[in-house]
Amino acid sequence: MDANKYLQSDFVTLDFAKQNQDKTGIILSSGVEDTFENHTTMKFLVEFDGVQKEWRLNKATIKAFCDAWGSDTTKWRGMQFKVSADKVSGKDAIIGTPVK
Repeated sequence: MDANKYLQSDFVTLDFAKQNQDKTGIILSSGVEDTFENHTTMKFLVEFDGVQKEWRLNKATIKAFCDAWGSDTTKWRGMQFKVSADKVSGKDAIIGTPVK
C-alpha cells in the first residue's frame, strides 16, 4: 500500500495547482456557497485523474468560468478546466481556465 495517497489534501491547493498544471479537471457539482476565513465564495466538487477534491473559487476563476459557460452554475457540471498558480493582487492564487 502506498501511504502517500493519505498525505494528499481533499482540497485543490496552491501546491496541487503548481504540480498539476498539465492535467484537465472536471466539474462534478453545481457548487455551494461557502464561507471560509470571513470570505464567502463558491465551492465545487472537481475531479482530476479519478481523484475528487473540493475547490473554493476566487473571483478571477469565477469570471473566467462565467465568461466561458454563463452564470448558471448548474450548466458547469461536466465542464473541463485547467488550474495554474499565479499572482492576483500580489498574492499567490489558484487560477482556473476553461478548456474549450
